[in-house]
This record gives sequence, C-alpha cells and structure tokens, in this order.
Amino acid sequence: MSEYLERLAKIEENAEQFKALRTDKSCVVIAGPGSGKTYLLTAKIAKFLYERIYPPQGIACITYSRLLARQLHTEIHKIGIQNSSRLFIGTVHSFCLKEIIHPYKQFCGFDLPEPLRIASKDERREAIRGALLEQKIIRRDIDNVAKNLDKYRRRYPYCDPIIKESIEWSRLANRYIQLLLSGTEPSVDFVYLEILALYAIEKHKSIRDILEAKFPFLAIDEYQDLNYPFHRMVTSLLSCTNVKVFAIGDRDQCIYEQLQGTNPQYLTELAEQVKTRDNNEPITLRQNYRSADELIRISEIVLGENRGYQSNAKDGLFVCVNCSGGEQGQFHVLLESVAELGT
Repeated sequence: MSEYLERLAKIEENAEQFKALRTDKSCVVIAGPGSGKTYLLTAKIAKFLYERIYPPQGIACITYSRLLARQLHTEIHKIGIQNSSRLFIGTVHSFCLKEIIHPYKQFCGFDLPEPLRIASKDERREAIRGALLEQKIIRRDIDNVAKNLDKYRRRYPYCDPIIKESIEWSRLANRYIQLLLSGTEPSVDFVYLEILALYAIEKHKSIRDILEAKFPFLAIDEYQDLNYPFHRMVTSLLSCTNVKVFAIGDRDQCIYEQLQGTNPQYLTELAEQVKTRDNNEPITLRQNYRSADELIRISEIVLGENRGYQSNAKDGLFVCVNCSGGEQGQFHVLLESVAELGT
C-alpha cells in the first residue's frame, strides 16, 4: 500500500481528522500540540490534488517560517508528490512576492527598487532615526520603536488613523519607507511587501480572480502565527471569490503576539466567516498523539480552561516551580531543568 493510502486509512481511524479530510468546503481546524495536524494537512493537500483540483489549477500551502515550509515539503514528498508545478509551498512573504507582487507590480504601480532588495537591520534603524528627527524626536531605543512601528503598519496597513502620542506613527511610517526607497542602495522591508500584497488583493478584482483561477484551494498552516495583513488577504478572498480555505491553527500557541502583532482572535474570526459563507463549523482535533494525559490536564489547569484534549498515554513526572524574578527567573529555572535532564 502506498504512503498516501496508508495515511488515508490511519486518518479514517480518527473521527475529527476524517471529517476534516472529507469536507469539500472551507474549513478551520483547531489543532493542539501533538494532534497530527501536519499529517492531516499534507494528506488533505494530496487528496485535493489527486481527486478535486485538476491541471492547470493548483494549491497554495502557506505557513509562517521557512523551517515549517521545509517540513511540509518533506511530508509532501513522502506521500509521493514530487516538485509539482501545481503546488506552492512557502512562507507568507514568498507567496506575496512570487504570486502577487512580481507578476502585478507594473499593473498596480508599485514603487519597488530594481533589483528588489530587503533592508538590513542597520538600514532600518537609520531610516527610523531619520524619520524621527523630522519630528524633532531623538530616541535611543530604536529597536523598540522599530517593533512598535511594524505593529502599527501591520494593524493600519494604509496608515489611515492618526494616533496621538509623542510619535506621530502615521507620519513616521510614511517617511520611514520613503527613506528606505530613496537611499543610496534603495530597499524595502518585509512589512512593506505584506502591505503591497494586501493592497493588490483588496483593490483589484482582476488579481483576486486570477488567484482564484490559479489556486482554488488555499491551505494555511499555523494560522494563529500569521499577522493582520495576511489575515485580511484571506478574508478578502473568502468574501469576494469562491476560493476554499483549509486553515489549521491553535489559539493557545500564538507565540508571535508581542514580536509581530499576531492575534489568536484572527483564527476565531476566520472560523466565523467560514461558518457564515460555507456553513461549516470549526473542527477540533481532540486526540493528542504526543503528550501523556497528565501533561494535558496540567496544561488545562495553567490555561484555566478545559480544552477537551485526550491522550492514550499515561504516567509522567511533573514538578511545579514558583519562579520569582520575572522572565529572568523563569529563564534561570529553565536552564537548570535542562541541565538536570542532561545528567
């Protein structure tokens, strides 16, 4: 039996996974740690390529990091899909560049350097300093300003609102990108690419139609870690096209909220939109194949909510430690624990 058929048979043993695999509608899957989400996602992609989507149409599978993209490539190859021209697997930024920005930059009139160049961290700092000086502001914590600026630009991609603070964020955002584009070696940053791709999808029906024709099925891994501009791209395609979206995520694993401005609420909003458009409720994968039952129960105590996850594995040793000293204290306890495990 082929790897693909073996996976289908194994998924059939899990009621929630099997339901998610069989649905032809858009679907949001809530998948906790160890729930077999990658196993399901890659089987779903293969099933649609083999049985639902025919050449020249294809599937776009998008995730947050290059590491996750490589893992998805590996799993897809195991199933037997080798370098299919109909399958895109990559990060949000690679999808934005390859499928939206490069093909339609002239059509949309995008201001981009040739060749396209991503600004270094030092170049970004210098542009922020220059933009702040025009507001007669001198800041030493440029890295902190940079993080907040990225969050602002992602939350308000067209820089519409004026937030009254010591820094005029809308003015800063506009001037910052102008300084990058007009530098000795013109450049842009990743947030700018997200904003351009969002603009292309939201403002141009023809681009939405082309994306629907090329990728009628959109698979998204770790949805909770994807930021607001991409969330708006997805919801725009759901609202204005017949694209089917298969998104997997877990609101308890949103780890980039402070760094990137991601929000677990986006997963909930997507689930509500899918429910309204396609009349399909979110599916929760409750079986945990990795963790012992004791670990699941302790995690629910920490969360303060019962998630309903189950495991067939028993036993386990748990030690609760009261960490003082904030993050530094937690980090110290973690290092001690790792050292003990290694002995």
